[in-house]
Amino acid sequence: MKYLSKLAALAALGISVVGSTASGQPPRPAAGAGPQIAVVDIITVFEKYAAFNERKAQWDSERERIETEMQSLQSQLQAMAARAKEFKPGTPEFSKLEQEVAVAEAEAKSKMTVKQREHFLRQGKMFYQSYTEVVEEIKFFAERNNILMVLRYNGAAIDQENAQELMAEMAEEVVYYNKQIDITDHIIAQLNSRRPARGPQAPQAGGPPASVPRVASPPGARPPR
Repeated sequence: MKYLSKLAALAALGISVVGSTASGQPPRPAAGAGPQIAVVDIITVFEKYAAFNERKAQWDSERERIETEMQSLQSQLQAMAARAKEFKPGTPEFSKLEQEVAVAEAEAKSKMTVKQREHFLRQGKMFYQSYTEVVEEIKFFAERNNILMVLRYNGAAIDQENAQELMAEMAEEVVYYNKQIDITDHIIAQLNSRRPARGPQAPQAGGPPASVPRVASPPGARPPR
């Protein structure tokens, strides 16, 4: 799907979890505990974020309406061109219809170009709004659980015959993570619990989210996807 490539591009931006969105002071780390790190699968969050999927469905519906309108205009132009063929080239009637077809075609192209540009601008705003909400939710969760850094990772299965996917896998920043520090499901649950969709503002403090267990010494291999 085309929108997955945009999600991957957004995920490539990375996430920094510093700021102040939670009310009150974040919990103090346990005695002797080191800095807390968590990981999140941004693409999976987007795929399961109900508000984003609702916005995308509206965007897709609008895209289909524009495509239908384009097909209708194309049919009208074809009908005009067919009428011109009823006259002999060089006659006043032929020249008049030929000119009308050229004018109608230029107007239709200009109109649809503007509509498509505006439509794709709305797509960018849709992704930005949803991405901002996801980041704010991660910041909120991190501050409530004393997490100092959140790293992105891609949990999708890799096609071993796809060279591009393999190269992307080797370029990932997270080589290994213990499943206990994966907060993806927590973020999805919190985002979907805050419907109707919020704007880009920071979420309001609600009940305390589940804490991320501390990992003293993770085993030596990345968990299977």
